[in-house]
Amino acid sequence: WDGVTAISGSSLLLAALDETSLDSIACQEFIQGGVIYEDRTLFQKVRKLHPASYYYYENGCLTKQDCYWSIDRLKPESLDGVEAVEAVKYAVQTTARKIGSLFSKPLCDLTGGYDSRTLVAGFLSVGIPVATAVAGSTESPDVRISSALANLAGLSHIHSDPEPIHSYEQIRNALALTDGEYDILEYARVLEIHKQAAEKFDATLNGSFGEVARGYWWEILVPHVGKRQKLDARRTARLRYLPRGFDSTLFPSGQRINLEEHYAAVIDRTNAGLENSPNTFQLDNIYLRLRMQRWQGRIASSTNQIWPCLSPFMFRSVLEAMLQTKHNLRRRSLLIRKLLPELDDRFSQYPL
Repeated sequence: WDGVTAISGSSLLLAALDETSLDSIACQEFIQGGVIYEDRTLFQKVRKLHPASYYYYENGCLTKQDCYWSIDRLKPESLDGVEAVEAVKYAVQTTARKIGSLFSKPLCDLTGGYDSRTLVAGFLSVGIPVATAVAGSTESPDVRISSALANLAGLSHIHSDPEPIHSYEQIRNALALTDGEYDILEYARVLEIHKQAAEKFDATLNGSFGEVARGYWWEILVPHVGKRQKLDARRTARLRYLPRGFDSTLFPSGQRINLEEHYAAVIDRTNAGLENSPNTFQLDNIYLRLRMQRWQGRIASSTNQIWPCLSPFMFRSVLEAMLQTKHNLRRRSLLIRKLLPELDDRFSQYPL
């Protein structure tokens, strides 16, 4: 509308304000791959705000936009060895203290891998008490290892194995949080877990993006890991974004897009200006801006409507320390394997 800008945390609510058409590109991204990228939503006239930005409005119109953080301001490959380990350790512990000062009863995810155990170890290393949680069947390796780690550290531990979704009411409740932009049956189960946990604790913490410290996805760069050359967008799209099987006939022939070409173009736009940086840095950027902002961000923004949902690895200080560490130290989880004994040696010794 002229002279009016409507802003909301819900794309579904904005779409309901007036007649609007579905965005065919967003719908194909979501149906085929489960994620909607860039500023798209399911609706043509509803756009997402850009990341790390301030927006200024006057008389109902956007007058100015400022970016307060961008990855291109960092210095890739500038941290190494003991300095890098200490930088990440300091950032993790500072973040743990900050969260501990805000929430008296945080609940941490704890699974069988590196990221969540590093998260929990960070809190324990500065004396911040936490409880831990895991979801899944009793026989799953994640649940077994999680329980053993919690016992090892003497932590209060919650195991949940939610029942399948069985009512329309559960689906409708999940829709109100996801706007239809996430697998609604999967999130309905997530919703049940968080609703129960929120009755006893005051924040949920997870290890999302801890994998950036471990060179996640970098195997597709072999044998040129760390080279200062433009990322091969088509290869990256094919190996990491293109769904293995889909039926394009769901969409009218005139609206169908070539997904490989489309995702390659999205990757190139996202990495514009970084072409001369290490290819590992470029891959980190699309991992942050596409997968984590648009997939994990959708989960986090949904859960955040139930109760505070935080990923300490995405705090600026931790993120910057990880992103600026040399690629040789991040490969094969070496940075985390050096960091964990500094935080809590019990967690570094226990098998994955």
